Amino acid sequence: MRRRHRTILSLVVLCIVVVTVVVATSRNRSTAKTFAPCMRLAISPGESREVKLGTDLLIIAIPAGEGYSIGTLTISRNGATITTCERDGMPESLHVDDITGDGKPDLVIVNRSAGSGGYVEIWLCESKPSGFSARRLPELPVNLLKGYGGHDVVGIVDGRVTRLHPLYAKHLELTLSLKSFPLQLVPDSNAAPSGGQQSVYYDTETDQWIASH
Repeated sequence: MRRRHRTILSLVVLCIVVVTVVVATSRNRSTAKTFAPCMRLAISPGESREVKLGTDLLIIAIPAGEGYSIGTLTISRNGATITTCERDGMPESLHVDDITGDGKPDLVIVNRSAGSGGYVEIWLCESKPSGFSARRLPELPVNLLKGYGGHDVVGIVDGRVTRLHPLYAKHLELTLSLKSFPLQLVPDSNAAPSGGQQSVYYDTETDQWIASH
């Protein structure tokens, strides 16, 4: 009888493991996203980068003497400063596209934080008749934060600012302990997310992030 119980328990454990592997595999299938070309930024404090936008010459710079982790980012247009953005991290990329749908090119600047999380902050510089109006895009809403742990890939897809990031989950792991149940829930490590991927885009009308379907 005990042998039969052990066999049944082994089969149950095996079934749970198989189901877990299948679920994890299906969740890790991601939807391919084709991002529009962008310009990689590699600017250190005291350095600048010139960008030609039509007849305008834009200069993106970090003031000398600032730190690498926290500071400001200055954008000038034809020699005149149009905005100074707060930054958490270092500038990573510059995207030029018509984000607001008014037929004029806008600027999107992505800063990435220091550390293993690799969190991003995104600035939208909207093109207007009087110049550019800069604003930081909002954080992800609560309903999109489940499983979020940074490492976003940011780009422009069909004229919309889009973020693709991994989802972190808890997975079942076999243990060799005889004092506890052989399967335990273990959270993903920072470098090994197992919950698949999530794609979201920024909606300019509602000023919020929305899950892509």
